[in-house]
Amino acid sequence: MNAVTARTRLTLAALAAVCALLAVSASSAASPEIRTVLVYTPLHEISLASMTRVYYTSTGHSVEFVRMPATETPARLAAERSRPRADVVLGPSGALQEILKNRGLVERYLSPVRHEIAPAYRDPDNYWIGTTIQVLGIVVNVDRFRKEFPGVRFPRTYDDLLDARYRGHIVASNPTTSIAGFTFVIAQISRLGEERAWEYLAALDRNVRAYPTGSSIPPNAVAAGEFAIGIAYAHDAALVQSEGRPVRFLYPPKAGWDLGTVSLVKGAPNPDGGQRFIDWLLSRRAQDLMTKISLAYPVRIDVPIPRSVTALKELDLVAYDLKIISAHRNRVLAEWTRRIGNNAAGK
Repeated sequence: MNAVTARTRLTLAALAAVCALLAVSASSAASPEIRTVLVYTPLHEISLASMTRVYYTSTGHSVEFVRMPATETPARLAAERSRPRADVVLGPSGALQEILKNRGLVERYLSPVRHEIAPAYRDPDNYWIGTTIQVLGIVVNVDRFRKEFPGVRFPRTYDDLLDARYRGHIVASNPTTSIAGFTFVIAQISRLGEERAWEYLAALDRNVRAYPTGSSIPPNAVAAGEFAIGIAYAHDAALVQSEGRPVRFLYPPKAGWDLGTVSLVKGAPNPDGGQRFIDWLLSRRAQDLMTKISLAYPVRIDVPIPRSVTALKELDLVAYDLKIISAHRNRVLAEWTRRIGNNAAGK
């Protein structure tokens, strides 16, 4: 073989290698790497750890969670509006999602599995959809209650909490920082009318010793024996019950309630991944997982409820419109702060 032929064959081989490299590059460009979904959420770390693992094993995709109080979500998304970081918001109440929607912070998304969720649990404008149902009631530390009030029946209604003997024995979350606290205030307004509700809340304030910031703090404080009575969500009480704590949860008439929800962030950096995660959250497998780890009510009728909670059809839930609640949220919180919160700061 002469030198010219050798050089020609070498050139052809190099050209073939370059073409192969270009083909690989083109293939990579056509199939970009699937990015991790970033989710803002107030959910508990244990729930998120399970969700991360099961989502990956179910889909082969990754999700990352950034925990923050639900009430801080609107400000965070507004601050990042020009360059969003998160793809999904998971966990805020339906009323809070209405605020995100009205401020243009979340995107309309019609999940292909949305028809499997009852219309009562989804936004008719398709900006958010429910993932869990949360019912508010009364949690009692059985041991401490019987010690403090021998022979007294557990409080079974919201009005029972006004009994003067309970002064200093009740814990309720702060509505300005807690979804459970806000749900409680709205429940009273809905069942009594606004003026009577403020009278009720002022009377109750005489018995409340503390208004902690988070929704899960009251049931844990009651479980620890720090208080005899607390106002809490059923699923938070069920979690402490599952740990063997001496607590009992009671569902009052006209019980307050709300939805845990999910939505797609407007301008999300990874909208395809965000949509895929939302679709998975609404699936039967994910709903079953969320019910088992959080003990909240599922929004799918084909997922069994936890054995530790009462069926929704057996409860007397207060009636209200989440859109109306959202529209009046700031005014109601300002009124609570003026009438009660300013005086409660020193408790």
